[in-house]
Amino acid sequence: MTAESKYLCSADAVMFCLNATSLLGGNELTYIHNNFDGKHLRNVFFVINRINLINQINPGELETNVMPYVESKLKGVFTDHNGKFDRELYNKRVFYVDALSAFCAKTGKPLKVLIARREYELEPDYESSGIPSLKQEINEYAKECNYHSR
Repeated sequence: MTAESKYLCSADAVMFCLNATSLLGGNELTYIHNNFDGKHLRNVFFVINRINLINQINPGELETNVMPYVESKLKGVFTDHNGKFDRELYNKRVFYVDALSAFCAKTGKPLKVLIARREYELEPDYESSGIPSLKQEINEYAKECNYHSR
């Protein structure tokens, strides 16, 4: 076990952030498989950001292609002690978020996106950004670990 693997196992929590527009390239997959697969880590969260761009460019792409792809690539990370895929844990540790919309909604700034060289201003929506679900699950995890959330 490498020093890095030992750190990942002993960390209170690990948040692995991915970009939905260039998702799980070779280096990322190699790193994930080498450090997370089959290790039964319950402290690892995957955050797939920029889902707003996927939906704006190709509506429905997130649900039909991105989410199934991510699940297929991360199945080895979320296994039970028998080596079988643990869907319940997967659902508690993988989040699809739009951090820009959440930021704009919280700060009152306009959400501007560029699609096909044309700028659009959209209404930011914190509740549908995925951030509230992520925050809630991190708080639940902290309670399970007897940490005090702020």
